Amino acid sequence: MAKNRKLRERNNKVILEGKRLVHDALSVGAKCHTIFFSLTSNLDGLPIDKMETELVKIPYKEFEIWSGLSTPQGIVGVFTKPSYDMIKTDVSDPCIPLTLVCDNIRDPGNLGTILRAAAAANCEKILVTRGCVDIWDPKVLRAGAGAHFHTPVTNRIAWPEVPNYLDADTSLYIADTFNQTDGREDALPSCYTVIWTGQCSQLWS
Repeated sequence: MAKNRKLRERNNKVILEGKRLVHDALSVGAKCHTIFFSLTSNLDGLPIDKMETELVKIPYKEFEIWSGLSTPQGIVGVFTKPSYDMIKTDVSDPCIPLTLVCDNIRDPGNLGTILRAAAAANCEKILVTRGCVDIWDPKVLRAGAGAHFHTPVTNRIAWPEVPNYLDADTSLYIADTFNQTDGREDALPSCYTVIWTGQCSQLWS
């Protein structure tokens, strides 16, 4: 399931490897079904006494067989994917009114790094279009370093639907990988605030 997008989507599950990701998911109330671990110390600091979660101890060598890490951390959680509403911004640290839209980002490490930077900047929300790599890909999760659980992310949005997620009284800023504008500046709307990352395939009119 960890490496199979279709299986993750069909079961609405995500596999989180590493204590930080498991802890961050639990902190937002994500439903945890099973935690696999190699040492009881891997569970230190996790609210396992308050969870209705199956705990399964397995040999460390089992992690080495299927883990995507060269040195597995010895703990993995199987979760129901957190919903958008689960991710709440800390009221003591108000977010900035900035929406980040990621379009056509194919590299997992790049997308994870972008999500991490957006979370660090305390963006209000993140929109990810269907042209991007799956945000729940293990490499995206590792590069994101917990960003998925600190900033609301709406995933797999069809390009024509993007304006529906944006306020109508803001400004638009674009960052892409084109070396020339190809005349697209004439098509830019003036009423959305967004940072576009990756290679923009087209803009709505």
